[in-house]
Amino acid sequence: MKTTLLFVLLAAAGCASSGNAPVRSESVRSESKIASSGAPLTPPKRLEKKPELGMSREEIRVMFNKPKTITKTQEGEIWKYDNAELMLIPFNLGWRPKQHLFKFDLEGRLVEFSMDDF
Repeated sequence: MKTTLLFVLLAAAGCASSGNAPVRSESVRSESKIASSGAPLTPPKRLEKKPELGMSREEIRVMFNKPKTITKTQEGEIWKYDNAELMLIPFNLGWRPKQHLFKFDLEGRLVEFSMDDF
């Protein structure tokens, strides 16, 4: 009796998994990304160019979006970017700390920066 029940359960599980296989392969084919020229699309690069001393605040904002914190000092501003909130995701074993600091003078030009990607 137990053997028959086990056989029935295994057979039912096999039927359920094989019935979805064609649907999955069709969805993968429909999601492939091809440009109008027929060439496959490549993902855009995160940074087209690296930050350089003398860049404006707006140039840095375009490259990295809005900073997490802005600290105003007598010399100018310090912008901070980090990924500390990703540490709180359970079982995020691939998390590595990243921090970017940008220091601007009173005219809004980049005078110092550090980009720590561990």
